[in-house]
Amino acid sequence: MIIAHRGLHCKHLENTMEAFKEAELNSLPVELDVHLTKDGKPIVFHDDDLLRLKGVNVKISSMTLEELKRIDLNGYRIPTLEEVMSLKIPYFLVELKHSYKVYPRVEEKVLDATEGGKVQIISFDFDSLKRVREISSAETGMIFVGKIKWFLSIAEELRVNWLHPSHTLLFDDDMKNKYNFKVGTWTVDTREELERVSRLGVDSVTSNVPLKLRGEKVEGKN
Repeated sequence: MIIAHRGLHCKHLENTMEAFKEAELNSLPVELDVHLTKDGKPIVFHDDDLLRLKGVNVKISSMTLEELKRIDLNGYRIPTLEEVMSLKIPYFLVELKHSYKVYPRVEEKVLDATEGGKVQIISFDFDSLKRVREISSAETGMIFVGKIKWFLSIAEELRVNWLHPSHTLLFDDDMKNKYNFKVGTWTVDTREELERVSRLGVDSVTSNVPLKLRGEKVEGKN
């Protein structure tokens, strides 16, 4: 399974409705990132501030949904999680993000917004994954940088379904130690690396260039 990292953004800005609609048109699963607004609404955005994409050092968590909806990102808008979930996308990897403070009840709010969808909740934050498992049987995945064997006991304790190590640290011995977990890896952007991790037996890869990995012609951004 090849997953579009932050949507299909060869033509459009990452994590926008346009990027996700492009993925929908190409029948691609997507990975996306969720933060909470000041008024507790789940929105889809990677960074915890607007500095990289807007040039202003303002935290997402300090703005209401109404305020964020007025932000113009070169013609794009920040979508809510519910808006993205309305699309007919085959599979969603929903990453729970955190700002400089913990988002209250982010797990419950994301589970509510994604109910009924084909969703895997993923995070670097092990406390969030623990909370998801306490209140839901949703599919979960643990993201980490390191060897699989270093994180197995934690994964078993958290009762996750997937392990998501960086592809740069994924080798034969790791896959021998995966036990009953599925393995997804990130962020794979070349055919050579796709072939390497596929030989290892990974179950999914997340990529910035999923069409290229599928051998399809890719057009640049407008």
